[in-house]
Amino acid sequence: MCSKSRSALNFMIDKNMQLEVVEYLKNKLTKDDLKSIIKKLNVNPIDIVRVKDICWKENYKKRYDEGNIVHSKLIDILIKHPRLIERPIVLCGDKGVIARPLEKINFLV
Repeated sequence: MCSKSRSALNFMIDKNMQLEVVEYLKNKLTKDDLKSIIKKLNVNPIDIVRVKDICWKENYKKRYDEGNIVHSKLIDILIKHPRLIERPIVLCGDKGVIARPLEKINFLV
């Protein structure tokens, strides 16, 4: 678990929030899981891509910028390379946030 995710976890524990940790780097998400997360976040798939990651820059950025990667293909890329997914993502019911800064978690309660 990365430091940002650990910070989000501690933030939620300090606020006595119920939580379930999904370590998608260890247990890959399904396409339906990822679509559901994107819907709860109310964002486009590109909004959860870690665009500064070397894998993105070297393999996908140029093709995305040229319009050669559509949303459905982007979801496939994120399933294949889960480290490209922004973190931490916090979901609560039918809502969610990318918890940067951590205080965004407060919008869920």
